[in-house]
Amino acid sequence: DGGPASPGAVGGSAGRRVLAILSRNGKGAKAVLRLLQHAGLLEYFCIIWTMPWRAMIPNGAYLDSEGEWQHFDPPINTLPDHKADVLASVARDPAAWFPQLAEGADAGYECLQQLSLEAIVLVDDQRANFQSASGAQVLRYCKVARYDEIYR
Repeated sequence: DGGPASPGAVGGSAGRRVLAILSRNGKGAKAVLRLLQHAGLLEYFCIIWTMPWRAMIPNGAYLDSEGEWQHFDPPINTLPDHKADVLASVARDPAAWFPQLAEGADAGYECLQQLSLEAIVLVDDQRANFQSASGAQVLRYCKVARYDEIYR
């Protein structure tokens, strides 16, 4: 293990995995935070981005260096409304998408400064989210089945 583990990250500094959520949720990041909290999963994530962009509600939330969730507005409104375009932007400019990078090395997210599209995996139930009309592609993905019936 290369150092202390930060909330929302798995593994040591050399093999660290930062878990983020990009959700198509019109109710914004607060709703996603509540859902994760109720499910007991919030501790595994460090950032949430929601789309489409909404002017009156937070479109993002991140775990700060004190372990508190803070709301912010990621630059979702500057991009086409497609997950592949958003993730391409995340890889091009991690500092715009991860406020933790502004907190410095003490926050434990310096691994994100060298983020590449090859290091991002999208887990989604819609195949259309893996490539956009603009040509942006998600290089690594996992297509999961959608189950619309009541699970017994």
